[in-house]
Amino acid sequence: MHRRRPRTIAWAGTLILLITACQSTPPSPARPTDAAQPSASMSFGSDGHAVIDPGQPYGGAEILEAMHVSRRPGGVPDVIETAAVADAIAEALWTFDGQPWDASAVGGSCGPVTCSVEVVGTRADAEGQDLWVFDVGIETGEVTLASRDLAAIPSALVDDLDALTQSLGPDDALAGLPLTTVRWMPPPDDGTFQLAYRAGDEEGSCEADVVLDAVARTIVSSTSVNC
Repeated sequence: MHRRRPRTIAWAGTLILLITACQSTPPSPARPTDAAQPSASMSFGSDGHAVIDPGQPYGGAEILEAMHVSRRPGGVPDVIETAAVADAIAEALWTFDGQPWDASAVGGSCGPVTCSVEVVGTRADAEGQDLWVFDVGIETGEVTLASRDLAAIPSALVDDLDALTQSLGPDDALAGLPLTTVRWMPPPDDGTFQLAYRAGDEEGSCEADVVLDAVARTIVSSTSVNC
């Protein structure tokens, strides 16, 4: 697990909370010998397999501060702005490469028994965003992960994953199908990606969903409808 690194948090932009971090230049990756050639966005080990390096860059103090200064509508309810809740959220959060997001926002709301906290993060080099949603018991303070939708992946890496998936796809089943979304999985499933291909928005259009293990360079599962 990565050691947490403190970062300065300030608010700006449409996502409101801006976290600036200095990132070192990654080393040039080794190139595998088979057809799908990666860009510098994906590093490879000596065996030609992908090296995915997620991590947990935030500590509880940073999450608590983000709650305090939240400018999302309604902010974060005071009842869940506690160090214990912030620590639990920080323990559950992962980013794709272990670096802080370039921009993020925290918001929350409460019902009679349970509160909900949303943490959204984006990267400057990615089109998608990461969304983590947590449920917090008002009486107990217990924090549970409700859902996650992780799509903050470097755009160049998305192209690499598409090329790798196309090269592994059976009988060119994905040929000509546009890639619409790619989602990454945190540990213990790091290195696994969910790719969605769609022919169009019309009812009855071809839809294909692929689970790719980029580390082992294999397709874990593939399903299609109307193709």
